Amino acid sequence: MLIRLRLTQPKQVAMMRQHSCQDVFIEMANAIQLLTDQNERAADVNLNIADASVQISCENLQKITTELLSNALKFSMSGTSINITGHIVDDTYELIVSDQGRGMTDEQIATIGPYQQFERQLYEQQGTGLGLAIVAKLVALYGGEFELASNAPQGLIATVRLPLHNPSNAST
Repeated sequence: MLIRLRLTQPKQVAMMRQHSCQDVFIEMANAIQLLTDQNERAADVNLNIADASVQISCENLQKITTELLSNALKFSMSGTSINITGHIVDDTYELIVSDQGRGMTDEQIATIGPYQQFERQLYEQQGTGLGLAIVAKLVALYGGEFELASNAPQGLIATVRLPLHNPSNAST
């Protein structure tokens, strides 16, 4: 299900969209390594990330990567695979994080928002419930797309599409 947000401050959005990250591989790999080391799950994460230059600040690319991986780590068991792929598709960079955790229903995906935690009465959950809402907002701010889908029989597939950096339209 594609998650869309309305942006209300066009001048600030235009300024943000002038930023770019020139080395996607290094920025994402650093964020991933730090988080997997902290959670002692480096062996669970499979990376297949192509390098590219994208129209987003490196800090915000790292934040998106960290939030998606954190969500996958939190809701999947140690010893199960988390796959992270990144590649160029036409004029976008597509980042996909898939896990074998408990997943989400279409109804849950449709209601993602700040402080939203699902099935809290059944599962202990650390955090504020902001992770996926942050990803959705950052992706929208940079003119990208964010999509969540069930990974049957269990798990979640999170897909982020960000515009590639076009030097004629923005500065670094």
